[in-house]
Amino acid sequence: MLKMTTTAMACLLMALPTFAQSPVTGELKPFHVKYVTADAIYIDAGSAAGLSEGYTLTIRRPAPGESPNLAKDLAELVVTSVATASAVCDVKSSQVRIEAGDLVFLSYESRQQVAQSNSSRDADNYAQVIMFTGPDPLEEELHESVPKPSLPEINHVNARFAVDYDTIHDRITGARSNQQGLVIRLDMTRIGSTHWRLTGYWRGHLNARDTSPSTETLRDVMNRVYQIGLQYESPTNPYVLGFGRLLLPWASSLSTIDGGYFGRKLTKGVTAGIFAGSTPDPTAWNYDPNREIAGSFVNFNKGSFEGKHLTSTLGVAVTRILWQPDRQYAFAENGITLKRIFSIHHNMEADYMSQGRFSSTQKVSLTRSFLTVRIQPVSRVSLDVSHNYFRVLPTFDPRLLPTGLLDNLLFQGLSGGVRLDLPGRVALYSNAGQSHASTDLNRSWNTLYGFTFGRLPLLGVRFDARRSRFSSSFGTGLYDSVSVMKEISNTFRLDAMAGVQRFQSALALDSPTRFVTANADWFVGKHATLGVGGSRYRGSQSYDQINGNIGYRF
Repeated sequence: MLKMTTTAMACLLMALPTFAQSPVTGELKPFHVKYVTADAIYIDAGSAAGLSEGYTLTIRRPAPGESPNLAKDLAELVVTSVATASAVCDVKSSQVRIEAGDLVFLSYESRQQVAQSNSSRDADNYAQVIMFTGPDPLEEELHESVPKPSLPEINHVNARFAVDYDTIHDRITGARSNQQGLVIRLDMTRIGSTHWRLTGYWRGHLNARDTSPSTETLRDVMNRVYQIGLQYESPTNPYVLGFGRLLLPWASSLSTIDGGYFGRKLTKGVTAGIFAGSTPDPTAWNYDPNREIAGSFVNFNKGSFEGKHLTSTLGVAVTRILWQPDRQYAFAENGITLKRIFSIHHNMEADYMSQGRFSSTQKVSLTRSFLTVRIQPVSRVSLDVSHNYFRVLPTFDPRLLPTGLLDNLLFQGLSGGVRLDLPGRVALYSNAGQSHASTDLNRSWNTLYGFTFGRLPLLGVRFDARRSRFSSSFGTGLYDSVSVMKEISNTFRLDAMAGVQRFQSALALDSPTRFVTANADWFVGKHATLGVGGSRYRGSQSYDQINGNIGYRF
């Protein structure tokens, strides 16, 4: 009789809920978070542990050496579905981001409910132990019945397609020309529930002009500053790839390429791969529309942007111009960030026995180096210090100077900048430094300053004005520009830019340039779009350009 009583007591103790107090320490035994989704929390305890739907739980994250019973409650959960050994919970409130491994405790109210339920059990009911040789079919059925709404990024599609028509009147020759084109804007993520995404913007021509102007217009040049590409990256697949007009994700200093890349994640923080394509970006420091590029790289990545993040990319590349030898060089790109407080970034290129304009008397020579350090001591103030070096003259398209796309190329040597965000969505910014290159006879001060109104009173438009004066090895210049942007109820958008530029360089004619460009877009109904724009350019070129487009969005 004693033996049977002992056995029964042992079975009863085994069947007691796992949240019961330890007889030795008096502490509550916690559950654990198994994994977290966008809308549910899964824990490693269920009905076998005494849980029921409607019970409330708390999340704790004790510090090293701290007793879990004394730790602070950081979140509150509500049990919505229970299986034998697991449960699904909703987040009722949370002070932190819940992560797998966090400790889970029954709330005081739920512990009282458990105590009342245990005390009311019939004494004739004995604990039973049921064992399965395979998975519990009831538990599997319950798991399958739990609703799991798809994540917002799965099969997310935003797109716009438009037919574009423009006409140009050349004021020097009197010639007129017309051209048709397309405008495409895409934002597609997790296509077909996979990890493919297609994003970017493209605006181009479908045919040649009726009578070709002598050179490209400013609008034509800006139309080539775009990115659009199809990319793949999965948390469960080690391979990554992408193709289109895009940046190499691990080495943005190489500028945009028309081509693709393929890589493999060797470990959690190491990725190696190859890339190839052409270099069509007119804002690149070594721009040449006929250059081809190919190379390989390895990237080391550690940390998180929410805290400390380290990244380092090393690689080699070769380039050709119309398939004739051009460059062979190594490149490196390194960065360190500490939240939003501090960041440092450096990229460099070193050529090995390159030919043409990159040739040198030395086998290995530093061709380019750019270092920038940014500090944001408070949310409204940011400071930066940069050092820029080129061994050969940059070959960017100088017509883009007033647009601000080339600001990082105007300062050679050491420079510093500051940005101040004032109340009322007003920002002041400035940059100054002394240009110093090996070909400079004297150092000269370069300056850039401007201000932005996020919303002008009464008019409700965004306004930006800037002035830049620079003197460097590739030329000297002065430009002023202003830009405005107005949105009305997400159905109408107007943006315009005007500028005055003087640029003296071997890269361009010394001629004062004045330009005005404007664009307006209407969203008619749910899907239709209408657009109209125009440009007026006076300088080394002199022309008027008008364009219109009609399209569909979804």
